[in-house]
Amino acid sequence: MRVKFKGFLLWFAVIILAIILVGIFLAFGPPRLMEKTSKPKFCANCHVMELQYEAWSRSSHQKVWCVDCHLPHDSSFSYYLWKGIDGTKDLIYFYSGLVPKEIYASPHARRTIKANCIRCHQTTVSRINTEGKKCWECHRDMVHKIQLLEERLK
Repeated sequence: MRVKFKGFLLWFAVIILAIILVGIFLAFGPPRLMEKTSKPKFCANCHVMELQYEAWSRSSHQKVWCVDCHLPHDSSFSYYLWKGIDGTKDLIYFYSGLVPKEIYASPHARRTIKANCIRCHQTTVSRINTEGKKCWECHRDMVHKIQLLEERLK
């Protein structure tokens, strides 16, 4: 019985070590992986995001990367956690064919986007009351002018 328990502990330790090593590899291993997956061109690789990419590339925010608006910037931990969660979710939707016809931001994404609008436009926002207001209610076509772009492409 004692030998089986030692064997179990050894395998458990090996599995934990493997998980840690894989995590370190994914975070720091492949050259510039984090940088590559943060670029707008990477986000546009999915044909589902073509219109969003095209609209963004013609917008006043074309020098701002997708991750600047769509990921939280309150801490590195939160940033990388949500980068992993959102990236995994996007991969699952894309490769399973479950991508909805129209893409909407989740409640968490809406809070993140609003916080990032306020973070970047702090001076302007400090002069207005943002309670209960969403930036995109007034600035709907600021970045992803999809409706306007779809009309132009017809």
